[in-house]
Amino acid sequence: MLCNKCEKEQPETEFYLKWKDKDIRHKICRTCKKEWAQTPHGRSKRHKYNASKKGKKSVAKYRKETSQKRKDWYRKYADSGRQRDIKLRSCYDITLDDYKKMFSQQKGVCAICGEPETAKWAGKIKPLSVDHNHDTGDVRALLCFKCNMGISQFRENITYMANAIAYIEKYKSPAEAIGNAV
Repeated sequence: MLCNKCEKEQPETEFYLKWKDKDIRHKICRTCKKEWAQTPHGRSKRHKYNASKKGKKSVAKYRKETSQKRKDWYRKYADSGRQRDIKLRSCYDITLDDYKKMFSQQKGVCAICGEPETAKWAGKIKPLSVDHNHDTGDVRALLCFKCNMGISQFRENITYMANAIAYIEKYKSPAEAIGNAV
């Protein structure tokens, strides 16, 4: 396609789709559109209005009016497990029922440390995290927040984990050595 602004021939993927009609593309390429958006004329009227005093008051009023509606919606759908099911399906290709089966098979504890989850979010204990292979996408098990973060910090690299174990063993205190020997 030919860009109307820079007049360069570009592949069709370099042109945004129109939001009302997904079959039609804009006549200006992405690069030119981004440059134009940085100019004073490129900023939308809505952006200017929201930045004004009147706009800020209007946005604050809207948030205040809709905050209870949002809280009610969240309680209705998040507590029902619907949102959790949607996330599990989209991220890990498992259902909430699959998660519950894994949870009961693991007796509600982490597959690595064998302890229940203790991390909290919004005052509630978080559910166990779904551990998966980032290369294949295969689900492995359920882990507590700390173990899941530990694996991710080591970038799922077995060599790094083995080096960390050797390091800890090298510098463990005499009390730890006696405790492990018993």
